[in-house]
Amino acid sequence: MTGPHPLPSPIERVEVPAFFSPSRFGALGRCKLSVLGERSASMLLPPTVHALVGTIVHHVRRELSEGHWGAELNREGACAILLAEATQQAELQLSGTASTAALVPLREAMGSRNWELRELRLRRWVARLALQGKSKPARPLRDLLGVPTGQGPDSTRLETGDEAWLVAPSMRLRGKADRIEQTAPGTLDIVDFKSGRLHDEEGQLLPDATLQVRLYALAAEEAGSVSVRLFLEGDARYPVPWGDTEREETRALLKAISEDLPAGKALGAKSLAEPGPHCRGCRLRPSCGRYLQWGPTVWPHPQPTGQEPPLDVWGSLERVVPGSRGDTVELRNADGHLVIVDGVSPSRGLGGLAAGEPVYFFDLERTEDKRAHGRVVHPRNFHEHPPDGGKRLRRARSLQVFLG
Repeated sequence: MTGPHPLPSPIERVEVPAFFSPSRFGALGRCKLSVLGERSASMLLPPTVHALVGTIVHHVRRELSEGHWGAELNREGACAILLAEATQQAELQLSGTASTAALVPLREAMGSRNWELRELRLRRWVARLALQGKSKPARPLRDLLGVPTGQGPDSTRLETGDEAWLVAPSMRLRGKADRIEQTAPGTLDIVDFKSGRLHDEEGQLLPDATLQVRLYALAAEEAGSVSVRLFLEGDARYPVPWGDTEREETRALLKAISEDLPAGKALGAKSLAEPGPHCRGCRLRPSCGRYLQWGPTVWPHPQPTGQEPPLDVWGSLERVVPGSRGDTVELRNADGHLVIVDGVSPSRGLGGLAAGEPVYFFDLERTEDKRAHGRVVHPRNFHEHPPDGGKRLRRARSLQVFLG
């Protein structure tokens, strides 16, 4: 039995890249470190299960679109086979790494209802397309746990087809659009596939998704396209407005970010970090000094639903009590409150720690759920394995534990 890893060293400085990726630009606007710091971190939290399943669905769409399936199959059958194969490949990758092994099987980790919803959206997408099987062998799923290199062509490029490069050096934009279709000379349709929801509670297309394709449009126009139409595609295809107003707004945002982030300059991580509710999906949290300072300042205060901080907690160890469902860990957090983390796997080695040790938990599940008047209280009772055996509460499958 081994104890937890030490808390990763904080990121101190990052180098600004020459190009920005349209797919990450929305996150860049909220917290620059969350995008620029991934290659500087000594250790990353696992990807979220929703991100992993999104990558699998995206892979299946691409294989079907590009004819990497047997012509003897119908569309629905090919879709089912490709999804099963990609899921098997993903689970093989995840099971080989200690930090992600608990995410297997993915259907259970995501929840059957959410998994079936993703499948339904994929089947709806397949049913409405005229796909032609070309008997090409299916390609393997990419590495799910690797950090993107940020590499690619550095000269002006405008491709068509699936996974098409768009590069505009003068705008520092480089990325791959899911699909670019030439509908007439000088006219392009740019399509981005989304496996999750596309609309907010008010029925509007999600801002990050619309910003992504608008940046593709800027790059395409810079590369010589006369006319561009934009679409987001889930189980249906939705047009994204693109005209003078949207063009100028997107240009202004790109200019502001470019001026803040000069290419090749080394910047301090603390100046780039902007902690907030968006930290919930960030894999850099253990290495982000600003986040580690910010968390304890917001835990005592109820937050609006959807704006609450991640389900992380840290503090000074009080004691570890073994039990039939795992260890119960008691710690004193930064504002002096007693916090309970129940059902912790004994294999994590917390039972051998001395009182007073700083212990950090990332990606727990809440045992208590206190909500009132649209606000949510950060828990003081968490768990890894649920005390109700999973009847209502979920297991913290992505839990990572570190020593301070």
